[in-house]
Amino acid sequence: MTATTMKCVTCGHTQDYGPGETYCSNCGQKQPTGRFSIRHIFKDAFTVFLNLERGLIPSTKYLFVNPGKLVRGYWRGQTRSYTNPLRFLFVAVTLSTLTTIGTGVYDKQMEQMKEMNAGMFSPQVREGMTEEEIAQQAEIQEATQRYIRKYLNLFSLIMTPFAAAALWILLKDTEVYYGEHIISACYYIGLTSALGIPLTFLSLADVLGPYENTAISLGLSTVYGMYMLKSIYKIPWWRAIITTPVLMILTAILMTVVLIVFGFLIALIF
Repeated sequence: MTATTMKCVTCGHTQDYGPGETYCSNCGQKQPTGRFSIRHIFKDAFTVFLNLERGLIPSTKYLFVNPGKLVRGYWRGQTRSYTNPLRFLFVAVTLSTLTTIGTGVYDKQMEQMKEMNAGMFSPQVREGMTEEEIAQQAEIQEATQRYIRKYLNLFSLIMTPFAAAALWILLKDTEVYYGEHIISACYYIGLTSALGIPLTFLSLADVLGPYENTAISLGLSTVYGMYMLKSIYKIPWWRAIITTPVLMILTAILMTVVLIVFGFLIALIF
């Protein structure tokens, strides 16, 4: 077959495309072979997951087998070899959130926790509380749950810069830039979000209760965090084991403080 000469739809670069060649050598844009159809849209979407070189699934495999190779490679500029960390984070968090909300597991667990927490107000406790105070506590709990449900996916995304800041503070001696810590945090939060998907289905089947789900999820995140820190930052195991829980606590503290200050400033302005 003869080569076809085409002009890139993005940068205007003209080149000869041989059989099977579809990407512009100048900017990397894939050249269209026809008008978009539903088939094209789904094909492009599945490419993100199944691309053998840099799709979501291969990148996930690397994060399990050798996260240091993937992250440090991305630091060195091997951006064509792996899924973009922000894309990986967004897709993983979105899938996790859709699974949790779409299956009804989140609402189910919140109801279970509500019933469990009702036991906290024993007759002895109730003697020191008015009915109005008990109702107010229940109302605050329900409002918090509704708020978290509404912005569930945003919490993981917002956590990323704070996790990177905590990494920068705790691993300052590694001389890794804050932007490079952002990459590490994106992959870590994305993968640990994806790890929660199987737990969601176990909860759906009533194999796990809400507290068991939370405990296992926290345990998996902690263990994987130790492994990832050791692999990426080349630190000793003892330091990775100590640093990981401190990192999680520091991330939560930084995020809470900043959000409280932000909320206070918004309240002052409006």
